[in-house]
Amino acid sequence: MKDYILKNKRQLITILAIAIPIALFYLTLGCPLRFFTGICCPGCGMSRAIWYALKLDFATAFNMHPLIFIMPVVALLFIFRKKLPPKLRIALTVLFCILMSVIYLWRLINGSDIVYIDTSRGFISKILEIISGGI
Repeated sequence: MKDYILKNKRQLITILAIAIPIALFYLTLGCPLRFFTGICCPGCGMSRAIWYALKLDFATAFNMHPLIFIMPVVALLFIFRKKLPPKLRIALTVLFCILMSVIYLWRLINGSDIVYIDTSRGFISKILEIISGGI
């Protein structure tokens, strides 16, 4: 029993050590990829989509990220992933990654306000501009 409690404490500490910095970053600066590079990630808009879905504004939620409606299923699959056969788990992960990639490319090609590539907005670009003297 003591080993079980100790293992759970370690898992909790690991989760908190990862989750707290990520949460603080998102609450202050937003998407890390977009902040540093100016390139939106495939998941950009998902946090806002969840927020609008919780407010029952499903049209806006879908506009923020079209995959919002499969996220409860993804969350359940993640929670019960150890009960799934490994091949099914891999297949579902690959399917989800393909869906995310297709939606991401579709949003980039169609000029979404939420997903864009503008490297001049990125922190790295701004630092390089300062270093080079604003050339």
